[in-house]
Amino acid sequence: MNKGWIKLYRSLKDWEWYDDLNARVLLIHLLISVNYEDKKWKGVLVKKGSMILSWRTLSTGCGLSVKKCRVAMDKLEKANEVARYVANKYQLVSLVKWDKLQQLEEQDGNVEGNVEGKQKAGKGQAKGKQRATTKETNNTKNKRNKEIKNIFLSEVKTSELEGNEILYFEIAKAFQQLFIKNISENGGSDKNQKEAKYKVYVNPIRLMIEKDGVTKQQIMTVWKFLGSTDGDFWKPNILSTSKLREKFTQLIIKANQNGNRSNNNGNTSETNLGKIYADIDEMYGNE
Repeated sequence: MNKGWIKLYRSLKDWEWYDDLNARVLLIHLLISVNYEDKKWKGVLVKKGSMILSWRTLSTGCGLSVKKCRVAMDKLEKANEVARYVANKYQLVSLVKWDKLQQLEEQDGNVEGNVEGKQKAGKGQAKGKQRATTKETNNTKNKRNKEIKNIFLSEVKTSELEGNEILYFEIAKAFQQLFIKNISENGGSDKNQKEAKYKVYVNPIRLMIEKDGVTKQQIMTVWKFLGSTDGDFWKPNILSTSKLREKFTQLIIKANQNGNRSNNNGNTSETNLGKIYADIDEMYGNE
């Protein structure tokens, strides 16, 4: 990976974000870091011009803070310089123009001349194809996002989400599983829980964090409280994330009064919020 070279065109100075130091540093870092040929990483095909990363490893590699990396990456993405695919524990970042800018043609010993000629001849076609591909990708993405809002929470996959939406989804899913457990213990029907819509379940979590200022630790404290015998009084009444948000102030006060004695009764598998937060922090880093 440390061998070889890349081409850096003088026209980079005309790039819209060139005078933004962080965006420029990030773009150049990606140019010298992405794969120069197709490779596999843990069963995932990572094509040339792409790389697997987390915010933390990216921050270490380019010398910018995680927050600065995320802001700069957003600018690159909006400028159609990069495309991102976010999975559960990693991101796959691709340089959209990699083939156009870095392809090599070795013929008659005149690499540079052949490449320049080929790029000029196909410039219009490449731009047209790129615009069409980007538009098609965005249309597909927007359509799927609308579909996700109206389908069951249980049918949504983490790989279909991006950014903080992944965190909100994982928290909502953890509470859904907790509510199902509490209903089952009381002999009730969990039909409404299993048919809960994504939007109905995730939006209250988003509002709790973004608008109400609820912290991760407070959410974990209340989740443990509702999964323990200390929260028995509340279990039949808190069976949705909207009700959770409505009563959250009372719940956190009550949970703290109990001295955080809640222990989930051993329920620490897929619905362990501590593990969810650890996974999210590994993917996005701590700002």
